[in-house]
Amino acid sequence: MEAIGADPEYIRRVFLLEAGISGNISACLALSRRHYHKAVGYFGVTEYLAPRRFRCVVDAWRRHDLDEVGIVYHDLHIGVDAGHAAGWFKNVIGPLVSADPRVGRDIALGAMIRLNTSRDYLDTLLERMRAGAPVPTGA
Repeated sequence: MEAIGADPEYIRRVFLLEAGISGNISACLALSRRHYHKAVGYFGVTEYLAPRRFRCVVDAWRRHDLDEVGIVYHDLHIGVDAGHAAGWFKNVIGPLVSADPRVGRDIALGAMIRLNTSRDYLDTLLERMRAGAPVPTGA
């Protein structure tokens, strides 16, 4: 990471607590079987939101006339992740809820957890940008 200027001091300066919280919740849900249905909702929302986020990254990148090599992944995954999201709802969420409608509550709870952690992260990022504070530069 130091090769791209992300030395320990840079990380301390720009790391957002909300990013750590999101990462920890993702890991907790992925690693704990008892949270399986919450994880299904949480990661379903993640797949659903990714194409929109990637589109914003690609549009901003091109608006600033930056080298296309930096957005190849994001540009490709606009369509790829849209397919993932559709498949996630059709092949994972739908069958789970059809088999046992009671799991819908935990799936919805997981989705809300993801929406709330995303909101918290993006609100904090916006506050830092408005204040002129250092912000993470990765997508």
